[in-house]
Amino acid sequence: MWCPITYYEFYDVPRLFVVERRGRVVVFDCPFDDDEDEYVTQYAVYCFSELPESVLNGAYLSAVLSGKEPFGRVAVDAVVFDDSRRKAIDDYVLNALLGE
Repeated sequence: MWCPITYYEFYDVPRLFVVERRGRVVVFDCPFDDDEDEYVTQYAVYCFSELPESVLNGAYLSAVLSGKEPFGRVAVDAVVFDDSRRKAIDDYVLNALLGE
């Protein structure tokens, strides 16, 4: 099943995106590593019960994640995107992360 995403950064694939799933807000973050001069190979995944609309509009999402420990990590290659790579992900990765 496809789950809609909202993405904020994109390079080949979304590098920072949000999925709302069963009352949770799940954030996938794949930051750029300045030392390696490339993106890291894993998403840091954060799970929130809710986030303010101002944050979900993208203005402060990176700041909210700063200093927080991720809920989990997922290889970028393990996330299956729709053909556009901008609209949805296959929910199997969410099922594995959230124990569903």
